[in-house]
Amino acid sequence: MNNNASDNFEYISQLLTALTTESRANRQETDKIELLLKRVSKQCAISYESLGSEVTDETLKNYNKQNKPSKISRLVNENYDLIYQIEQQRYINSKVTLLIQNITEHFLSIKNFIKEQKYVREQDLDNFVYENFESQIVILESSIQKLDEKSNTSSSNLSCIIRQLQTTCREIDWSIIPRGTIEHKQLIKHLQELDENYGIKLVDDSTLESISTT
Repeated sequence: MNNNASDNFEYISQLLTALTTESRANRQETDKIELLLKRVSKQCAISYESLGSEVTDETLKNYNKQNKPSKISRLVNENYDLIYQIEQQRYINSKVTLLIQNITEHFLSIKNFIKEQKYVREQDLDNFVYENFESQIVILESSIQKLDEKSNTSSSNLSCIIRQLQTTCREIDWSIIPRGTIEHKQLIKHLQELDENYGIKLVDDSTLESISTT
């Protein structure tokens, strides 16, 4: 059954490509028809706008009656809607994947900075780093893999990781950070980019301003 589902999805993917090509061709034909209508209106001394004037209710009713979509037409339209939704979901999934990858890179940089500067006191550094950063990165990487396999993601997991990192950052004694080093500048950069690009605040504004002062 899974194989059939995979084959069906592949077939739909091929239909998407064909639909895109057909849409471009239809657009070109529409432009040609519009040009012909303009020529006809000019030859008949009728304004082009009048050709598109509002029709009477009776005319519209007769037209709708004669052009009532058949069952096949409705199914085709429903399939087109489904194809559009699938294409839209693929686009969203690609953006979510990129977002998770970018956030993971920022988390890795912050983790490495904290590890190099040895901010954690009275704890085993390796256990602290693993519990608060590496395990979360494993979850993120697992989410990326599942997203590629199943074309979906869980925003709740990402929110949980962000909250844990915010709690960790609140427990750090930022006053002992060496100022003016390359690592210090990179830390500030990552904190600011997470805030500006993704709206993720690992520290509050007053703390960020304090640790940004050289």
